[in-house]
Amino acid sequence: KDAAHFPFTLRNKNGKPHIELQVGDQKRLLAPEEISSMVLSKMKDIAEAYLGEKVTHAVVPVPAYFND
Repeated sequence: KDAAHFPFTLRNKNGKPHIELQVGDQKRLLAPEEISSMVLSKMKDIAEAYLGEKVTHAVVPVPAYFND
């Protein structure tokens, strides 16, 4: 029921969930791992801009449990 409120479409590709996005005039199908990679890359760019030096090591905490 939450998917009705998403600004993207969920698709099944080879038994795994993927996100379908409209990028310009074409549609892209992205795996959750690709989205995570994009987010982490952006976080690294922001950290490097803030620190003014290259970031080579980082710790990213994640919750051990997820609740609905």
